[in-house]
Amino acid sequence: ADRCGTCHLAMTGAREIEGEPPFEGHPALPHAVEEYGCTFCHSGQGRATDAVDAHGEEGSWPHPILAAERTEAGCGTCHSGLALPLPEEVEDAPDLVESYGCLDCHDGDHASPLDGIALRGIPEQWIERHRGLAPASDDSEQLSAADPDEVLTLTRWLRTKTGAERLARGKMVFQQLGCMGCHRRGAIGGDVGPELSFIGDRDVRSLAEEGSSGPATMPQWLEAHLLDPQALAKDSRMPPVDVEELEQESDLDDLVTYLMSLRNEKIPARLVPPDRAREEYGLGRSFPTSGRGMFVTFCSACHGSWGGGAELEALGLVTPMIGTRGVLSMVTPRYFQATIHRGRRGRFMPAWGPEDGGLSEDEINAVVSYLFEQSSKIKPYASVRGPGDRKRGRQSYAKRCGHCHEPKGDQVRFGRDLLRRGALDAFTEEGLYLAIMNGWVEEGMPSFAFLRRQEIRDLMAFLDPGARRDAGRKSQSDGLHSYIGQSAWRGRCAECHGDQGEGGSGPMLNTVPYLAWADDGYLATRIRRHRSPKAKATIGTPSDEDLHAIIDYVRTWDGMAAPPVARVADEAAVERGRALYGPRCAECHGEDGYGKTGPGLANTDFLALVTRPFLAMTILEGRKGTPMRAWHMEKKNPVGVREAFDLADYLLSLGDLGAEPGAETTTSASGGTR
Repeated sequence: ADRCGTCHLAMTGAREIEGEPPFEGHPALPHAVEEYGCTFCHSGQGRATDAVDAHGEEGSWPHPILAAERTEAGCGTCHSGLALPLPEEVEDAPDLVESYGCLDCHDGDHASPLDGIALRGIPEQWIERHRGLAPASDDSEQLSAADPDEVLTLTRWLRTKTGAERLARGKMVFQQLGCMGCHRRGAIGGDVGPELSFIGDRDVRSLAEEGSSGPATMPQWLEAHLLDPQALAKDSRMPPVDVEELEQESDLDDLVTYLMSLRNEKIPARLVPPDRAREEYGLGRSFPTSGRGMFVTFCSACHGSWGGGAELEALGLVTPMIGTRGVLSMVTPRYFQATIHRGRRGRFMPAWGPEDGGLSEDEINAVVSYLFEQSSKIKPYASVRGPGDRKRGRQSYAKRCGHCHEPKGDQVRFGRDLLRRGALDAFTEEGLYLAIMNGWVEEGMPSFAFLRRQEIRDLMAFLDPGARRDAGRKSQSDGLHSYIGQSAWRGRCAECHGDQGEGGSGPMLNTVPYLAWADDGYLATRIRRHRSPKAKATIGTPSDEDLHAIIDYVRTWDGMAAPPVARVADEAAVERGRALYGPRCAECHGEDGYGKTGPGLANTDFLALVTRPFLAMTILEGRKGTPMRAWHMEKKNPVGVREAFDLADYLLSLGDLGAEPGAETTTSASGGTR
């Protein structure tokens, strides 16, 4: 039994006197205080005989009493398992509550207050009970006019009305930051960081013994650790919480309150609340179960809030983008499902299957479906656009872009020199922003969606395509020069790329994305430097006049080349290719072409962009820098020219089956399709 009533007399039956601490009563609770005692919620040493020991002050007790601003952590001892939405899912709720006048009725006089309704239970068809009711006031709208999305937002908001608003907010921030991607809570979560199931029970003195030092209380230690993990634990690989990215000033404080609520207090079975029972016995989930909700909760800390990748300096790595259109056009849902289920050996990607991270197959499938459905959901440029600092932008350009785009002498290492006049003529501000966010798969450029908002603004201010645009850009070449270019193209380039750039043994060039991306300097560099010995032998070294004429001819294209003729030779060739595929290709690309350790090939987007000769040449010569080997050089199961074309015919036939759900035509930064 607690002895707290020795000082707090009103708790033992004395008459309450407001403003007199010994005689102040306890705020109203949905359960009887005497059944639970005091320290169960407030911590401290209930059997102590003096105030210092009872409150656990001066290090006299490993679990000192919670400060007044942390008392809601005590509520989480029982109720931390409540399922709550993401902050982004309820950001419109305050405006809806006001416009529909919800609190005008739910004021305690006309209808019951909404505080605590998440514990009491939200009626499944609550909206139906409001149909036909008059507006709450002359200034509010009729709730029956709410559309389904508004009803969903209001329902999610009602789930946050736990009676402990700061605790609920703290858990929502915990989910939004993706903490469970690295930390387990109960049977769910990652294994990169320590388990957090009972972090609120930790004795701050034990942390000092483990090599950490600093604040004297556990809440203080947690806050300091969140802001600068390596300062308190030098071997920590945890990235710091960026306070500027938090939505509310109290979010960090509320997050600490939630973490302090994760304690291992034993409760008599008769007192266990329904929400805790559902979690403990596996009857419900304590995290958002939508695809988006689970992606943010478990994946976003590493892969970014929209799947665009992230830079984790503490881990010394930049995580891959997995949610952009370019990436998703090259893989299949089945490949992602297997990767999430099994993890990636030797990497920080944990296994999330039922026996490991604790997610069910249906939950993993929901995350994958979300990725494919939302692959284009980069934040609109209008939501990011704002003033930037050109000096900081120059530094960012050198750090992020210089490795590929900074000139080395008179050449650039990869890509093109973006600072040269005319280099960004094809881009609007929004188009350049989307190229930075999505990356450019055709050119090997990764996504930079992990950049913070202000760094994006600084980078855009430095590049500023509008200011760099060359007002004196030359007009379309005259007919004679275009004719010279066409002749030079046919003599030097058409053998591989087709008469109109439609592709052959070389890739298709007459597409909107390529023509928007490849400026004149880039084309000149590629023609001069070549990509293969065959191209060097065919093209030779064109004169400056021929070079400029070829570029001018390319500029007459509209980016809408017709696809090559007859994609598939005949059924016999397809069957021969099918027989060849199994022993040679299935090990990496999967028995059905949907991908395994290598990319999926049964993808309509991919197959729409490649040609029969291109596939055959890739099979024969391989892809340098990748595990794809040159099959005509293999000692076991080598592939000849005819067999390569049979395999190409079989692969092209897979496009007739249609891509798996989620594989859809994608749009480039310049407005074309990939």
